[in-house]
This record gives sequence, structure tokens and C-alpha cells, in this order.
Amino acid sequence: MPEVSVPTLILAPAKSPIAPLEEQVKMRRTIPNAQIVTQEGAWHEIYFDDPEACISALLKFLRSLP
Repeated sequence: MPEVSVPTLILAPAKSPIAPLEEQVKMRRTIPNAQIVTQEGAWHEIYFDDPEACISALLKFLRSLP
């Protein structure tokens, strides 16, 4: 993942049984300049659990790009 050279946003579910938060944080550390947004209380399918929060995080990320 250190070879990734594009802006990267990781939407991380806090309580995923499939992709534990520790793994998501590790991924953020290995991708240069990646950003992470943690969805508290969300299980794995955060885009179903809280689509508005996911859209908001994505739009904020996109607006931050140069």
C-alpha cells in the first residue's frame, strides 16, 4: 500500500467484525497521506447504517483536495 499515490479516504466502521478498526488504522498508516473517518456505532456496512454520515465525510474529503 505504500505505492498508493492518489488521495485516499478510509471510511472505517468502529465495530466491524470483518475489518476491525485496528486494521483500518494500520491501512491508513501504510497509505501515504491517507485520511480516515471512523463511524462510531457502525457495524461493517456503514453506508447502509448511516449513509448521510458517509456522504458527508466523502464530500468533506473531496472538498479538501487541491
